[in-house]
Amino acid sequence: MMGTQDKGLTTKDVMRAYSNIFNTYDGQLVLADILSQLGYFSNQPESIKPECIAIANTILSRCGIMNSAGIGIYMEGLAYSIGIAAAGGAVKDTKEEDDDI
Repeated sequence: MMGTQDKGLTTKDVMRAYSNIFNTYDGQLVLADILSQLGYFSNQPESIKPECIAIANTILSRCGIMNSAGIGIYMEGLAYSIGIAAAGGAVKDTKEEDDDI
């Protein structure tokens, strides 16, 4: 992959590109798969690798979800999702994989 300085790209250009890609239905499927492959959704400590979580967080940061100003947008999305789940809107009702909750 070319460095951003090769074409005079700015951080804003990169963030716009990430947003354009991952703001589509297909892009969201791909993003979910990438995050899953990185172990971002894992709740099993032995499956979590800090360097993979750092990559996942970098991707989310480039999408504008998390940045140096904070994680407000990310937390708003989580609050929205928690509200849907609490209202019974969860897609499936299965036993948790981690019984130590």
